[in-house]
Parts: sequence; C-alpha cells; structure tokens
Amino acid sequence: MDGTGLFPAATPPAAWGAAENVAWAAEMPNWSNATPVLVGDRLFTQAEPATLLCLDLSGKILWQRSHAYEDLLTTEEKAALDAERVKMAPLDQKESELWRAMNGLQRDQRQAEKELKDKPGDADLTAKVEKCKADIEALKPQLNAVREQKKLLPLAEQYRLPPTHGANGYSSNTPVSDGTHVWAAFGTGVVACYALDGTPVWARLVEKPNHGWGHSCSPVLVGDTLIMQYLRTFGLDAKTGAERWQTRIGHAWGTPQPTRVGNLDVVVTDSGDILNAADGKPLGSTKMRLEYGSYLVLGDTIYGATKPNAAAFKMRQDEAGALQVTTLWQTPLLAKPPNDDRYYAAPLVYQGLMYVVNQQSSLAVFDTATGEKRYEESLKLGGTTYVAPTLIGKGIVTGSDSGKAVVFAPGATYQETSRHALEPFRGCPVAVGNRLYIRTCNGGKSKLYCFAEAGK
Repeated sequence: MDGTGLFPAATPPAAWGAAENVAWAAEMPNWSNATPVLVGDRLFTQAEPATLLCLDLSGKILWQRSHAYEDLLTTEEKAALDAERVKMAPLDQKESELWRAMNGLQRDQRQAEKELKDKPGDADLTAKVEKCKADIEALKPQLNAVREQKKLLPLAEQYRLPPTHGANGYSSNTPVSDGTHVWAAFGTGVVACYALDGTPVWARLVEKPNHGWGHSCSPVLVGDTLIMQYLRTFGLDAKTGAERWQTRIGHAWGTPQPTRVGNLDVVVTDSGDILNAADGKPLGSTKMRLEYGSYLVLGDTIYGATKPNAAAFKMRQDEAGALQVTTLWQTPLLAKPPNDDRYYAAPLVYQGLMYVVNQQSSLAVFDTATGEKRYEESLKLGGTTYVAPTLIGKGIVTGSDSGKAVVFAPGATYQETSRHALEPFRGCPVAVGNRLYIRTCNGGKSKLYCFAEAGK
C-alpha cells in the first residue's frame, strides 16, 4: 500500500457482497471509517472511539489496544481526573440548561422582532422583545459563573472528548507502518506507536482538534519522522514520539501527501501548502485549498479536486535549491448538477486519466496531460461517497455509505462492469493477491470483510 489507490496485480473475485464470496467477516468491537492496512501477514484497522486492532489473515483478532485519555495517565493522575469529572458533571448539566434557556429566549426575541415589522409599535410585541433581552442578560452572569467554576477543573477539561460528527467519529484515521512498527492516530488527538506484535513503544496526546465536524487526517511516515495534522501540523520522532517541529498550518480533514523533489523530502497538505518534511517550513503552495479531501501526489506532480475545479500542479527544485510550483491545468469539475458538491474522496490517476467523485457519486474523468474532461457520469450510489476511486485488477471501484459499490473499466468512456451490495462503508477497499478487504461502518455491528473465491 503506497497511497496511490493502485492494485493492478490483484485478482479478487469479480462477484462479491454481503453473502457472496465471503472468505471471512471478522466482527469488530465498533465501527470505523479507517481503511485497513496490510503489513505482511497482519491486517491493521481501527474502531471507535480510539482502538487499534491487529488481525491475522484468517480474520482472527490477535491484539487490540485502547487509547482513551485515561490510558495515558498514571494511577495518581487517573484518580485526580476521576475526582474532577465528578465535579464537572453537574456543571456541564447546568451550562447545558442555561444554553437551552438562552437559545429559547433568542428564538422568541427574533420571532417577536419579525412580527414587529408587520405591526410597528405594537406594545405587546415591544414588551416581549424587551423582556427577552432582559432575561438573556440575566442569564449571562450565571453562565459566566459556571465557566469560571469549570476553569478550576483543568484535568476534566483537558481530557474531555472533542466534538465530532456522527459520520466521522474519532477513528477515521488510517494507520501507517514501516513493516516493523505501526503508528495509529485518532480524532481525540492521541497518537501511538506499537511493534507489530502489539508491544507498546509510545503514546501521547499531541493536540486536541476542536472542529465540530471531527477529524480524519491520517499519520504519514517520512523517513524517521511521523507527520500528523491536527489544529497544527506536527513532525514527531517516529521512534519516541518527541516533537521535532510544528507549524500553524493544519485544521483540515485531508492527509498530507509525501514525496521527494530534487533533494527535498516534502509533504503536500490539503491547504495546498508544501512543507519541508525535515523541519516543517513552508516551501511553496498550489494556492488551491481543498475544502475536504486530500491531494494525490505522484512524484513531482500534484492532483486535486475541490469545487469548482480539478487541477494539476508541477513541482521542481531550481538551481538555488528552492521549490517552484506551477499550475499545469485547472478545469471545471462538472457541467451537470450537482456541480457545486463536496469532494471527500481523493483522486485516482491511472494510465493518463484522473478520476474524481463527489459526495453524491458524480464521477468526472480528466486527461492528466491537458486537463481536458473526457466524461462525467452519475454513479447513482445513494448515501454519501467518501470512498476514493481505487484500481483493483482491471476495474476501478468506488462506493458509498449506502453500502452500494460500482466497478467500471479504466478509459476515456464510461463502461460499467458490475455493482455490489454490502453494509455501509466509508474506507477504501484494499486488494492483495486474490483477496479483497473492506471495513464496514454500520454501528456496533461493523465488520472487516475478506472476499475470495472458494478454495483460493
């Protein structure tokens, strides 16, 4: 697995689904959007809210490790945290009640002000507006008092789960491995390293994301530096977890993409900023910030899609050693509705064509040399499409959290070859040899599937 989405040598079954060519289906302790990672004879995946799992190739769970905040603390720190949480619970409840009351008053005030436009000077409506304002002002000191009390409980606040979205959770991050160790990251801000046999190496809270839609950036390994993006982007010593550098660039959902240009090891972030992997310093930019997804970087070429354009950029190191970035092309994504949609999935590039799909499963295909659009097609998958187009054998696969998937042939015209029905999934499929692996995300009943023809 190299991040390209290309498995051209794979030969999984042409027919697969919830009851078709299932070699095994391992029940997971909880759901996750993470893509499974195959390392030798082991599979790694994640589960909500912050569990890393290792399975063998028969689907047996060999080990699993939890990464709750409590797991990072000493016995004394846990006791102090528990004591603060007991005190924090009624304060949280009181704050919630005050917010609900304030929101209700603000809603009533807006409604009365709206009616006043039709009845200027109405005494009852005017009085209602003034009473709402007064009641809101009366609640503010109470709210401030609760907040001041919560400041006296720093551990309970520090180790509180950050906000997230129901479709994202805390385990959407895909693990990364160098063949001897595996690194896992979670939307809680915790990053950890293990030997392949589950022996812990290190774990730490790097930084808590605070975006209400959650977090999904995966860790990236560049030499002996682990790069992880939360509110900021961090370079960590992969062996110890110690911080080597940080930069304010961050706070997005896509994963930085590593490559080498000249004698520079760089990562291309979803903000379009290109960072030196050695020290985190910005070297250049595509000047195209991706709203949700990740870039695809192949050598010195960057491919990306975010409304309204698909684009390609070229990097080169000049004679002075500086990085230069030029735009190769930018092309409008879709002519047909929905043409202003979100692009969660990263692009796929194969045999001179770039494939991109939006959240409503509208596919667009571009010539990578010229940017000319070859075709667009509605795949009609339903649900939301997070699954990046993935080449498996001779077909390209994508799917949605409706549980539907489609396979079509690479090329400049659309040729569908098959459709499949499974449980909801958001992670990308992985194929090696004659086996196809897909991690589903339908609540507590989710599974890691392995598809293969009987006897193979």
